[in-house]
Amino acid sequence: MGKINCTKNLFRIFVFSALSALFLGCGGSSPNTPNLPVTKQFRFDGISNFELRQLHNATIVYHTAEEIEALLNEKITKFLVEKRLLTSDENANILEISLVYFKRFMGDETPVKSDSLGYPLFGYNIKVLDNNQTILREIDRRDLIFKGGFATNVKALAGQLREKEDELQFIDAFAETVTKSIEKIK
Repeated sequence: MGKINCTKNLFRIFVFSALSALFLGCGGSSPNTPNLPVTKQFRFDGISNFELRQLHNATIVYHTAEEIEALLNEKITKFLVEKRLLTSDENANILEISLVYFKRFMGDETPVKSDSLGYPLFGYNIKVLDNNQTILREIDRRDLIFKGGFATNVKALAGQLREKEDELQFIDAFAETVTKSIEKIK
């Protein structure tokens, strides 16, 4: 009887730990910045800083750093316009966005590297500035990872993400994540 209770308790601890890990989400941090009022809409002149990292140089041609940055600029701007968060009003607060895109390949941290795409890691820093460049709000998130659906997971595990177009879903998800964070600033 004592052995069954011990097993049940271990099982409960395991289930609780697994569920906690699922619901905690991705790593990240937000520095302690004042929670000052911000305008309802923002000015955005494009990504302030973009960095592409990767451990392996594939022979397959994927998006370059310049192409990824241009796509992210386009998508973030489009999503912000759709959410009615952009304005050209000189009195509106300014968005300063820095992005890190860590392109991953299957086996890129092993001796047996592959040119097949793996799920990338993302990071971003969003600052809301007033016209005097004072930081009103700041969001800093790191080590975010793309979460694909069933079909994408199967393709990734099978090493079938080998087309330049396969990377577009990662870029779209990254832009959406950044936009959702900006939307929550209100």
